[in-house]
Amino acid sequence: MKISNEQAESSLRYLRETPPPDQPLRPVAQPVPEEVMVVLEHFSDNDDVRNALVAEVAREVESSSYEVPTDWVAEKLVGRLVSDRLR
Repeated sequence: MKISNEQAESSLRYLRETPPPDQPLRPVAQPVPEEVMVVLEHFSDNDDVRNALVAEVAREVESSSYEVPTDWVAEKLVGRLVSDRLR
């Protein structure tokens, strides 16, 4: 499963907000703006963009030139751990 920076930040914001002891935990749900849905639909219908990205990354991996910054990996790992704990 892939987690976005926004999901990780939302999880961290949620953890920082301590609910009063007499109230149950509440989910942090935000409606998705219509503009975002239009963009997502456009890209989901446009396989060429995705295929081009996959081909580029595959070339870099095969040539051993694909590098992932360690801080990016750490950020995603921590974000995934936080999100999993909230479920």
